[in-house]
Amino acid sequence: MKRAILSGALSFCLCLPAIAEGPGLDRDTHPLGLPLATPLAVIPTSANSPGRFGAYFRTRVVIHNLTSSSYTINALLCGPNGIVSERSISMSPNQYLSYENFLQDVFDYRGAGAVILLAEISSLNPNDPDLVGNAPYKFSVTAEVYSDSPNGRYTTTVVNGIVPLVDAAPEAYSAGITVGPDQRLNVGVFNFGDSTSSVQAVVHDSSGMVVQTIRFNAGAFSWQQKNVSSPVTDGFISWRIDSSPDTLPYLWAVSIDNQSNDGTLTWPIRPDITE
Repeated sequence: MKRAILSGALSFCLCLPAIAEGPGLDRDTHPLGLPLATPLAVIPTSANSPGRFGAYFRTRVVIHNLTSSSYTINALLCGPNGIVSERSISMSPNQYLSYENFLQDVFDYRGAGAVILLAEISSLNPNDPDLVGNAPYKFSVTAEVYSDSPNGRYTTTVVNGIVPLVDAAPEAYSAGITVGPDQRLNVGVFNFGDSTSSVQAVVHDSSGMVVQTIRFNAGAFSWQQKNVSSPVTDGFISWRIDSSPDTLPYLWAVSIDNQSNDGTLTWPIRPDITE
């Protein structure tokens, strides 16, 4: 591992919470959620590992250099205990790269985790609110976790050009939760920050009664995912987030069909907070 490159990338990452709340990433300026080219992307969850009911999950990633310049993308892989590995991806002008098994092809890694992609932005001023708009090297990224079956490929979209919602607020909600003989559910957290983030996924049934509470104590740049074991039909999850200013937790719930292993991933909704 090139420690100098990793140190520079991490130094920049540790400053990202301040950037994420700045005008450069202000969602209100893009009410339709149109995907934009970016010098920074996060794939909060990805896999190259076997799953239940005969599934083997892989992650397809597509990266497109949307500039006429050559540059290098630093890819950081984060696992349950923090950063696992770093690799460099060379991008030629307007180059389009496609990986059918990103964790294997880029990191030679078997397991699950999150990925951070940085396009040579560690040398820029992290306090610049126009960082995203002014960065010279930008790309688009899509990512999906899939499982092949005798009936074809079943996919779960993770990133489709639009950065998933990061929850720095104290609460968020995921609706339409069902766990039973035909369907299982996983919930997860990726802590994008250099201090520990404590998160609770409180599972409610359709009447609002709490049926299970799942706790995460996610360390710096760590990825964690756990299954919901209590049966529930048309319930919801209330997320309780206790994070420091130095963390940005990505939260998700993924519902998986037990026969096909087809999955649907949903990001939480944060309620409007009014004074």
